[in-house]
Amino acid sequence: MKLAPEREERVAARSSNARRQSFSEVAPGGLSETRQAELPQLPWREMIGMRNLVTHDNWQVDPAILWRSVTGDLPKVLKQLDAIGLLDS
Repeated sequence: MKLAPEREERVAARSSNARRQSFSEVAPGGLSETRQAELPQLPWREMIGMRNLVTHDNWQVDPAILWRSVTGDLPKVLKQLDAIGLLDS
């Protein structure tokens, strides 16, 4: 589905803000391994890996993969986070 350019910009900005918020929630020390184990439906390893890559090795990030993650994977994760009360609206 192709979005209008102005809608795409709003979605990207919202996704970026939400991504920063959700990644800060799962940063090492953000949630304990015990809490993560209570929420096995979330892709913890992938989220933490992406956060670490973007934060520490950002020169290695493929923009196409990052965009696909932000526009494809992130909305699904945000719905899961919202459903279990970990995402502030």
